[in-house]
Amino acid sequence: MEASGERGVERQIHQLVIMDELWRPMRAAPRMVQRIDSLTRLNRTKGAGTMKCTHTMSDFLALGSEEERQKAITEGVCDGSVG
Repeated sequence: MEASGERGVERQIHQLVIMDELWRPMRAAPRMVQRIDSLTRLNRTKGAGTMKCTHTMSDFLALGSEEERQKAITEGVCDGSVG
């Protein structure tokens, strides 16, 4: 039997997307940092969280351009300290 508060309520499904070895796709082509950032933002609207894994935080310092390094460090692709 359905509780009265649950009638007409659609079941929400949440997912977690894990991006392991993140250093590889980020170095694959120009603007990949921006694409990864975009996917993270779009996935949230679908009920999906994103976990990004890499070996060390300094992997972000090896990106191709200063713009990509700054985007990765300051705009959510990388959360933590880099040094």
